Amino acid sequence: MVQGKDIWVVVEHGRGRLKKSSLGLLTEGKRLVAKLGGSLCAVVIGQQVEGFIDTLAQYGAHKLFLLQDSQYEHYISEIYTDLLASLANEYHPGLIVLAATYQGKDLASRLAAHLNVGLASDCANWRFNNQGYLEYIRPVYGGKVYATEIYHSPFIQIFTMRPNVLDIDDPKDSSKPEIIPIKITLNHSIQRSTVLDFLPADPATIDLSEAEIIVAGGKGVGSAENFRLLKNLADLLGGSLGGSRVAVDSRWIPSERQVGQTGKIVGPRLYIACGISGAIQHLMGMKDSQRIIAINTDKNAPIFKIADVKIVGDLREVVPAICCRLRREKYETA
Repeated sequence: MVQGKDIWVVVEHGRGRLKKSSLGLLTEGKRLVAKLGGSLCAVVIGQQVEGFIDTLAQYGAHKLFLLQDSQYEHYISEIYTDLLASLANEYHPGLIVLAATYQGKDLASRLAAHLNVGLASDCANWRFNNQGYLEYIRPVYGGKVYATEIYHSPFIQIFTMRPNVLDIDDPKDSSKPEIIPIKITLNHSIQRSTVLDFLPADPATIDLSEAEIIVAGGKGVGSAENFRLLKNLADLLGGSLGGSRVAVDSRWIPSERQVGQTGKIVGPRLYIACGISGAIQHLMGMKDSQRIIAINTDKNAPIFKIADVKIVGDLREVVPAICCRLRREKYETA
């Protein structure tokens, strides 16, 4: 039970902006505080983080722990873990919540081991049971089934949530939060890594939940060979290749590239669905995409109900035509 204890949201940011996943976690945090009591606290680590104060307050944070120093400019696993562990041992929160991003997964597992507490990772949802215990709902066995987990420990509980299942409340005017500047003497002997440079992520291997552009194929693609057409389009757009459950089961695309309720929950700027009819399980995984283009031979395909651009046609003709147009425009502007 974590009744009445503070709930911490570990905030991620980059290029001077808060990550959408962190705003979604604050929305989840407000729901938790309403059930459990305590205060909703945002923990922000970085070089210059004071500029986030007003925004975090508008999204519901009652307290802000600011760990601000030039040494914290870049995420370094062992340093961030040591900072959070020291902070948790001093202030004793009930829950620590992180987004299941690359950074969040890495930090949560290290922190749980450091504090010797339980970790529920990659949660899709949570709820309270009849005894008042918090239950974590998370996919297991490659997303084929969902497990419900309960932690009976009275100590700190840590869980990560899938970033693209999070709803984000509208910002609201609020009173100034309590600001708690934190100064912790770093133990530099624990640092085993140094950030040298940042390289652009390879769209072919980036986690789909973090991809900006996704070209996805379904049953209508017809074969692994036809998936090459989609790969060409993804390459021209600088995007990532994804697929439906049928495409994965047919071995046209690896399982880690599956989009849907039992795969990756995505929210890219652009999602191009090729030969995907729009089963509810798939729609649940990509409905929050900013722009959706759907290509299908069936004008009544369910995917068209949520698409911004609807193309009724054979993808084997439509996709090469789009690729041709993109190549021409690139040539003309070169």
